[in-house]
Amino acid sequence: MLAERYSTGLIKWYGRKATETAEWVAASETTEVIFRLTADELDRLNQDLRAVLMSWAEKTQARPALDDTRLVQFVGWTYPLDALSQ
Repeated sequence: MLAERYSTGLIKWYGRKATETAEWVAASETTEVIFRLTADELDRLNQDLRAVLMSWAEKTQARPALDDTRLVQFVGWTYPLDALSQ
């Protein structure tokens, strides 16, 4: 399952953080935000986020593997919570 694969990657990251440089640890991020949105607002939020991510992908996709660069994964999910969560 897709969510399990991404969760495994995050768990591995937390397991090796102690051996990473302070620079990479400080640069890493885990964010959770809960919004109260309409379906249209959620769609616009996703479009905005996708535009930012694609801009970064375009700027960096042809970059050679330099000593100070690493592959970085961004994973984001947006979905409505069930009624019990509200």
